[in-house]
Amino acid sequence: MEARVKLKEKIRDVFQRHKSQPLTRVRELINPILRGWVQYFKVGNSSKVFG
Repeated sequence: MEARVKLKEKIRDVFQRHKSQPLTRVRELINPILRGWVQYFKVGNSSKVFG
């Protein structure tokens, strides 16, 4: 499965499991996921751009 699809599914799952939570709580849960994803893929994306 493509990494982008896995990321979207993971974020969708967080939203579904925390529907009744305040948005600030959901943001706290999603931020580490997004930051990790960006950190992991930033090297690969920049090498494509500069290659």
